[in-house]
Amino acid sequence: MADKHTGPMTMVDKAMDKIGGMFGKAKAGAASDADTFVENAAIGNRYELEAADIAMRRTQDARIREFAQKMVEDHQHAKAQLDSTLSTHPDSPNQPDALDSRRRSMLEHLEQAPDEEFDARYAEQQDLAHQETVKLFESYAEDGDHAGLQRFAKQMLPTLQQHQSKAQELHSQTKH
Repeated sequence: MADKHTGPMTMVDKAMDKIGGMFGKAKAGAASDADTFVENAAIGNRYELEAADIAMRRTQDARIREFAQKMVEDHQHAKAQLDSTLSTHPDSPNQPDALDSRRRSMLEHLEQAPDEEFDARYAEQQDLAHQETVKLFESYAEDGDHAGLQRFAKQMLPTLQQHQSKAQELHSQTKH
């Protein structure tokens, strides 16, 4: 495991996560082509699964643990649904094999967060990530160029909106 960041470094990590989240949210609103949607949906889903795994290992807070477990269940289901949608449409784009550098960095920041700041960092990242994901799925459900993926986006939106609401609640409860 990476060394934990403290003091000014943890503030820098937090600021980088926030800036990255704002950038991601802005970019997500413009995703109307299938390639961009699949890339961002798959990377976001992988990030959620990996972040939840870190949370399950690190948190002592039952609310965070329960939320992380829900993320594992729901995002495994979302991955299966995306895989199924892509397999039944031969013209579908491929999913990326790895996280992008922004999400890898966010996971590193989670791993490096001091224990006393971990829950707040995880909750804040989840709030930002779900704002971005909801924006991505809303945009694609409205203006997407691939009927099967557009249906997938519409089907996933209620669950993602529930995640966003719960993430915002946890973020407000864990702020320092």
